[in-house]
Amino acid sequence: MESSMSAELEEVISQYTWHGQPSIIPGLSGMNNTTIMLEDERERSIVRIYNNHSDQSKLKFEHRMLLVLQQQPLSILIPIPQLNNMGSTISTIHNGKLAARYCYIEGERPELTNVKQLISLAEASAKLSIAFSKVSLSEEPAYSPYYELTKNYVALDEKLMLQLLGHNAIAEREEQLLLIRDEYNRLEALEHQFSQLPHQWIHGDINCSNSLAIEDKVVAILDFEFVTRDLRVMELAVLLSELIKPYTTELTDKLLAMREAYESIVALTPDEITLLPELIKLRSVDVVMHFIERYIQGLDPIDILARMIKHSAFVITYVNDQMK
Repeated sequence: MESSMSAELEEVISQYTWHGQPSIIPGLSGMNNTTIMLEDERERSIVRIYNNHSDQSKLKFEHRMLLVLQQQPLSILIPIPQLNNMGSTISTIHNGKLAARYCYIEGERPELTNVKQLISLAEASAKLSIAFSKVSLSEEPAYSPYYELTKNYVALDEKLMLQLLGHNAIAEREEQLLLIRDEYNRLEALEHQFSQLPHQWIHGDINCSNSLAIEDKVVAILDFEFVTRDLRVMELAVLLSELIKPYTTELTDKLLAMREAYESIVALTPDEITLLPELIKLRSVDVVMHFIERYIQGLDPIDILARMIKHSAFVITYVNDQMK
């Protein structure tokens, strides 16, 4: 094996059968988990080492959902977990981390500059939503709906605010953090109104980094870690929220094109459409809370949290100014 392989990766690799010694193929990885592309003499595979949690029930549920979705007539590809030498799709590392091996899917991440790819991503997300609507599982999801902020995260109260603002990197973002705190409180007050909207299973984290395209067509959606029962329209809210970045050119036109493409497949109710801007902001606030917890747990340095605060404040400001 290559000397650049970490001890964690070597331990994971040893739990699977390979055709010759696998080698690493350079590629992009996500922020939450470590994703590695490997190639042996016959095929390529993806190995994921989970950094968010070490809860086997969560990963077991993710794999259960992938198996159920494989039985739906999907026109896009989704990950297929592979068995290890113990006959399980879940591998464990001595430090308690979990890992899994998946079949390789050809493609590149869509680009924010490619409108055709973005429209295709919206269409693929809507088709996945239709497939989710037909899934019936008795298992409880690992994650609560986005709108249950107080259930999902620690309170963004004065004590936590003072703790965060004690760091120079966050103190420089005080105005933005206050904006997020105020939005958190406002969204919390809307919880009952959100709860009245249609619910179903959703992916919950669709964006360019969790999808693959060949030329202008999105062919796969990846990373089903955060699948849960939530608001149907939350799938679209997450997708649009991830597009709102300072460097996205023609942002308003792209958001409209993606929304129209999505709604051409999934017929949303008037109430879902009315609350869509609030749910876009909810996703952004949720991301900040997620990275606050990651920082508290020692998973990320403070600079990453500061970057997330800056991005969330941009999304909130854009929605308030442009989508009302």
